[in-house]
Amino acid sequence: AAVRIAAAANEAEAGQLILQPKTDLASARVSCGELRKTKWFGLRTAAVIPSSSVEVFRVGYVPVVRVKDVVGCADDWPDTLLPQDAKPTRFTPAGLKANEHAPYWIRVKVPKGTPPGVYKGSLTVSAERENGAATVTQVPIEVEVYGFSMPDRMTMRTAFGMGTHYIDKYHRLKTREDKKKVYGYYFESLAAHHVSPYNHTPGVTW
Repeated sequence: AAVRIAAAANEAEAGQLILQPKTDLASARVSCGELRKTKWFGLRTAAVIPSSSVEVFRVGYVPVVRVKDVVGCADDWPDTLLPQDAKPTRFTPAGLKANEHAPYWIRVKVPKGTPPGVYKGSLTVSAERENGAATVTQVPIEVEVYGFSMPDRMTMRTAFGMGTHYIDKYHRLKTREDKKKVYGYYFESLAAHHVSPYNHTPGVTW
């Protein structure tokens, strides 16, 4: 009936919307408007989660052709979460194929001070067929906000191993400037998810 997500204030949680088009699509995009909590039989807005608090990512699949352990198998594995405006790749092409699943990751970060309750809105799926015909579909989304807030600083500290040599290899980083830039993106993501790495100053001995 709806994509349902539950979280506390100052917490981020996600759900998935999976599209399965009946025909090939040249493009598809999922967006979300503001989420409203209403009272008095829905006649008055009591509180709002703004649309800026909702992020939508396209789930990409990585083809695994060589199995390296007993739990793996040769197949397409869901792995990447890319912004929808990212450049299309062979893992996440611009279009969607008929009768194939296309997952979208819907992440909601509930702002501080958001009153508890159920907030409702719509996900808008805007698609374009191969012949140029456009179609728009609405999907309900509901976010239940609990009656407490998560602190900015976690009481349980983490020690996440972020091997910069793997980052260098994966992104093919060579120069000090490129490494500092890309490491910064990783640190921003870790901070947004309250994760602390072992080393906060990689490369200081360069």
